[in-house]
Amino acid sequence: MHDLKFIRKNEDSVKENLNRRGLSVDIIDSLLRLDCQHRDLVKNLEINRATVNKQSSEIGRMLKAGHVVEAEDLKSLVKQTLEKNRDYEAQHERVEVEMKSSLERLPNLLHESVPFGLDSN
Repeated sequence: MHDLKFIRKNEDSVKENLNRRGLSVDIIDSLLRLDCQHRDLVKNLEINRATVNKQSSEIGRMLKAGHVVEAEDLKSLVKQTLEKNRDYEAQHERVEVEMKSSLERLPNLLHESVPFGLDSN
């Protein structure tokens, strides 16, 4: 399987390589869009997890200080954030499956010494 980081850094050369094989470059465009979605989802998940952790410790401090009403309000915010995370995680899993499938369908790259053309002639 190909390294996504290599494809991201060398998009033009990978597309040129697929053109040399007579193949469509649409798979690269699709793969890079999925990669962008994947990175955004991971970023959002990490931000939300950090927020939940921070808010959870704040809830504990509030309860110790006797601020039960404020703690309950914050608990509802944490619950909403956790629900968002479940959605993000489901989207993340779907995007990862699609990315893996695209990477598996991507043929090996040709060496520079391989002549241009669709057959061996």
